[in-house]
Amino acid sequence: MSELHLLPLSAYPFVLTLRPRIGDVDSLRHLNNVAIADYYFEGRVAFIQSVAGGDTGPGEDSPDRPRILVRRVEIDYRREGYYPDELTMGVGVIGLGTSSFTMGFILLQREVCIGTSTCVMVTAALRTMDSRFAGFRRCSRRSDGRCAPSVSARRLRAPAPAVAFPARV
Repeated sequence: MSELHLLPLSAYPFVLTLRPRIGDVDSLRHLNNVAIADYYFEGRVAFIQSVAGGDTGPGEDSPDRPRILVRRVEIDYRREGYYPDELTMGVGVIGLGTSSFTMGFILLQREVCIGTSTCVMVTAALRTMDSRFAGFRRCSRRSDGRCAPSVSARRLRAPAPAVAFPARV
């Protein structure tokens, strides 16, 4: 993972404070890796909501409505985190492509970096997604009313479409 986004917290345009939950710890009161991945998710959503003015819900299913999707996530666990000390996260955009952007995260506890992450996000209109994943049907209902997605096995064997992402600067 690139060290480009390892900057002082003051360099990040978006900073948030997170409070660990008791369910996020193991028997030694260390924050577990799944919980830390969830903190990056929280930071990603909060950042995108702040940029989009809070309008990130599903809204109308217009075929031309852009969607923001996670393409790739990398997490480096640099030190152990502990309960119940607060966490501070810095979030910013560290790369731009033609249909993607890369977010960089730093996670601090007691002013010490305990983790970093990068996340590549892509944008696509629902119409584009539907044509790319034509083998996937939206949902068929089970007898209990729950959604049961179904997949065309033939489509799963087809090669994935090539997507080019710019190199990190």
